[in-house]
Amino acid sequence: MAQIVNRKQAASYCGVSLPTLDAWVKKGCPYVQRGSKGKEWKFDLALVSAWRDRYVAKPNEVVVDGAAIELDSREQAAVVSAVGNLIARVGKITAEMIVLAGGSIETAYAAEQLVTIKLSDVAEEDLEGRKFAPLDLMEMFCLRQFEVDWDRLAKEAGLAFDPDVCDAHMTSLDDKWTCRK
Repeated sequence: MAQIVNRKQAASYCGVSLPTLDAWVKKGCPYVQRGSKGKEWKFDLALVSAWRDRYVAKPNEVVVDGAAIELDSREQAAVVSAVGNLIARVGKITAEMIVLAGGSIETAYAAEQLVTIKLSDVAEEDLEGRKFAPLDLMEMFCLRQFEVDWDRLAKEAGLAFDPDVCDAHMTSLDDKWTCRK
């Protein structure tokens, strides 16, 4: 049977402050009922504990998609997190800037995909050369929450988004890129 507790009890149980619990909620910590004026937060302790065990890393870990990856040091974990999060966002920023500058949705789509993949490959190679264990930064950090909403972006720019046309355009650019290496 689920043990349902209030916000203060959940924080106390986990050994964290109320602001830390609030930060966890913003990062996806589950709750049964959202608190509001005159209405208490409610948490299921089993769900909160399971979430904490999956997503709250030790200083030398990087937690990605529910799995903790242990690195040699706190510094390595910080570097991997910073590089991974940058890669996850740079493609989206690239796409939005291309459309904002008047480029086609097809070019923005191809650039987002290719920049993210190529940057990830370069970063993985560099980190491995610096004695980091082999990493798959795309798998670790390029999660759904960072994906471009192509339909929204196209609509805002007065363009149409056709994924098949965009994939074909990306393939043609990737072929050209491969030939230049």
